[in-house]
Amino acid sequence: MHISSRVTTALAVAAVVTFAEPTARLADAPFSLSVDSIMRGPKLVGYPPTGLRWSGDSARLYFEWRRPGEDEPSTWVVARDGGEPRRLTDGERRSAPPVAGMWDAAHRRALFANEGDIVLVDSVTGTRRQITRMTGGESNPRWAKHETAVTFVRDNNLFLVPLDSGSIEQLTDIAPRKRDARESDSQKFVKNEEEKLIDHTRVEAEKKKRRDEKEKANALPKYELAERQSATDLQLSPDGKHVFILLTERSDAAKRPNVPNYVTGVRTFVGDTQDKRTLAAMNLETGTTQMADAAFADKRDVRWSMPQISPDGAIAVAHVRAHDNKDRWLVTVNADTGRTQLLDALHDDAWVREVGGFGPNDPSFGWLDARRVWFLSERDGWMHLYVVDASDDHPAARQLTQGRWEIESVDLSQDRRRFYVVSNERHPGERHLYALPIDGGEWTKLTAMTGSNVGEVSPDDRTIGMVHS
Repeated sequence: MHISSRVTTALAVAAVVTFAEPTARLADAPFSLSVDSIMRGPKLVGYPPTGLRWSGDSARLYFEWRRPGEDEPSTWVVARDGGEPRRLTDGERRSAPPVAGMWDAAHRRALFANEGDIVLVDSVTGTRRQITRMTGGESNPRWAKHETAVTFVRDNNLFLVPLDSGSIEQLTDIAPRKRDARESDSQKFVKNEEEKLIDHTRVEAEKKKRRDEKEKANALPKYELAERQSATDLQLSPDGKHVFILLTERSDAAKRPNVPNYVTGVRTFVGDTQDKRTLAAMNLETGTTQMADAAFADKRDVRWSMPQISPDGAIAVAHVRAHDNKDRWLVTVNADTGRTQLLDALHDDAWVREVGGFGPNDPSFGWLDARRVWFLSERDGWMHLYVVDASDDHPAARQLTQGRWEIESVDLSQDRRRFYVVSNERHPGERHLYALPIDGGEWTKLTAMTGSNVGEVSPDDRTIGMVHS
């Protein structure tokens, strides 16, 4: 197997996160084969590390770990050059990079929501900046305006915060439809007569009309929510001209878990009637809103995801699923017209498997460059990696991996020249990390230990932080 010099370096300095403490303790005392002892499970042997993430300079690997006997996980850090892992203090943990955040292009700064407020962490300097500190809840932070600003969602609306000033600007006015206070015929008659007969009343009415017209001209773009409907996520386009709105209509019969009010993405319980999710695009300059066209679904009920937008901001691609989970579509969405173009369709009479769920960091597809999108699909009966040109008038997906085995996760290298994929190609019970050129071809196996190997490659593509079991 051919191994590039770049990958050789990665293998030579691979950092494996392993812990011998639980095993050592087990060796000191005999194990009782009782039901009570066996059912202790993780309480006996501990939990594997999770949430591996690197600092932007690739010098430190952070992870979450819950040791035997502990009630909750702690955040740990280990240097790339080796040494013992160290548990972070509560103060250090606040400035550590988040398990799930929106990273900037350089993979240095990360945005995340913490207890209803938006926070920015610099993973190299270890500094923490509070973007918002308000009652209520802010969520879904994203980078905007070439990473010089931050957007977030609050109370059905989108807000913008320039990082140089910190001032908060509301971009949309999305609210439930107001019920008109209807006047009776007699009230209308008296009002009209007053305007005709009382000069002062007429003048004041004209002034109010002019004020209302002026306020309307300067008002934020509006959208009225229907009953049981909310705007659960909003995203500003890179050019700042459009806002994509993910609208969720709650089902009357569905039940939901009790969660803090700053947690916005709450699903209904399994088996209940699912929420309806539709996608709209608001033009901030004209104030008009277009609904995304779902003609490809042939009038079936579907659930939209928030689009992922190309690096140059020219193309938006959304993941759409049928309510009965028998179909999945990838489509481009025109923000001005709402028109869609089909990139890929998948049907399964039983169930189309969902990889990782919906969300700002949908793990089932992503952008390679300004034209091409990668995605995972069971098109041939196995979960494999595909690439499609989203700018093509007649897009046709190209399969990059093939065989009677599956791809479990996909990441891009920082330089966007290779995929890092986890696959069970070797054996259904094993998982290994591979490097694959983005145009396909021969791939390189990066892990060698028998068993499950789940890794996180450092931003400089030189080191693998790995959990082995």
